[in-house]
Amino acid sequence: MTPLRRRLREETRAEHDRLDAAFGALDLSDTADYGVFLLAHHAAHDLIEPRIRPAPPRLDALRRDLDVLGLTPVSGFTHPSLDAAHPAGLSYVVAGSYLGGQVLKRAWQASPNRKLHAAGHYFALPGLKDHWQAVLKVLKEMDPEQHDDVLEGARTAFMCFERALEHVSRGGMSPIMETGSRGAVKEK
Repeated sequence: MTPLRRRLREETRAEHDRLDAAFGALDLSDTADYGVFLLAHHAAHDLIEPRIRPAPPRLDALRRDLDVLGLTPVSGFTHPSLDAAHPAGLSYVVAGSYLGGQVLKRAWQASPNRKLHAAGHYFALPGLKDHWQAVLKVLKEMDPEQHDDVLEGARTAFMCFERALEHVSRGGMSPIMETGSRGAVKEK
């Protein structure tokens, strides 16, 4: 493991664990919680993807899944600190989310709900493992003088996903959804 990758892993562990816990609290076999998951991921990817190269085609897959569930992407979500975030730090989080997504995918697959399974474009994206490998190569070649900036970029990306989930959970979601009793979203 390269020194930068080790730093990213160790020094963003708190942010990573907090985000894992937040998304892990969602029941992806439940239509409402899966909708929250997709809406939050779309909101974060919508801001992050234009800032990284190569960007995986996640936004298109997320839009297709939201369409299947009859959801409209959230509006009003911004994260100004992304403007100064190092693209390699953003890429590390986006590419790494593929690995965590594989764990969440199992819960989604466990649902007997066919409509939920029809909204599986995001989980079925090919080439994300290759994207992770490409990001690791960039990190390996990164100038040591940029390591601190990359680390801050990763922290910013984790925060963007966390705030996107908070935004969606607070009601910044599709007009055809409403907040349920435990703060989750349910179909009207």
